Amino acid sequence: MYLGQVLGVSLKVHYLFLFWLLISATLGDWIFTVVLVVSVCFHELGHILAALNCRVGVDEVVLMPFGSVARLRRWLGVEPKTEAAIALAGPANSLVLCVVGLLYQHTIWGQSLLEANILLFSVNLLPVLPLDGGRVIRSLVIRSLGFGTKGRHLIELMEKTAWVFMGIVGVLYLLGVLSINAIVLALFLLYATVQERKMMPYLFVRYLGGKPGELAAAGVLVGRVIVVLPDTPVANALPDMTPRCYHLFHVVQPTGGVITITEEALFAALIRHGPDITFADVESQ
Repeated sequence: MYLGQVLGVSLKVHYLFLFWLLISATLGDWIFTVVLVVSVCFHELGHILAALNCRVGVDEVVLMPFGSVARLRRWLGVEPKTEAAIALAGPANSLVLCVVGLLYQHTIWGQSLLEANILLFSVNLLPVLPLDGGRVIRSLVIRSLGFGTKGRHLIELMEKTAWVFMGIVGVLYLLGVLSINAIVLALFLLYATVQERKMMPYLFVRYLGGKPGELAAAGVLVGRVIVVLPDTPVANALPDMTPRCYHLFHVVQPTGGVITITEEALFAALIRHGPDITFADVESQ
């Protein structure tokens, strides 16, 4: 649901967020519900201001339980410092509201402000996507290891963690230990991690799209050699590429000779013929 614009950023509400608010209001805690809405908006304002300060455009922010999903104009998966600054700005704002709540905890709204923002602060630092802590970890892992097996395993591990968390929360809720908020949190994390896994191929394409300009922007990059055979599909070698590195592909010939293919030549062939080509096809271009 579209709410309007804040600092030129479209603000929308996800149905899970509305469901969460409906449950809180139905349980009769109207003050906490109102404070929670204000706190989530203030949390997201921190992300928006940090992104604008880092010169990263933000198209829209979708409010979800315990956080949001922002659509940025460039992907920050390989810019850990920038992504960390933007990701941690939200919890920083929540921490500020915790202090305000602490100062006025003798009032009903002060207690609600403290409780709501302790919840937002602690939950958003969990190492699970798309929470702020998970985004920082993903950025660091992908920058170091690329989009290969370890990068994909990280996303899969976070999804499995969300399923386990859902099971534990469900049992504790039935035992009367946890509140309905814990169920909503578990559902949110499960939904979000599944969506993140589905987005991995798209993010990889976005990364490849910006790869040819990396050397020109940085001036100096660490070189990395990937050794392949002529009949190796290009798609098999792409996940082994690491951000912030310049790759040379050494194609070992049946005669023992080696032909070197640069990143530029590889990407030009990919654009013309798609990912189904082999390195022998790239050689012949």
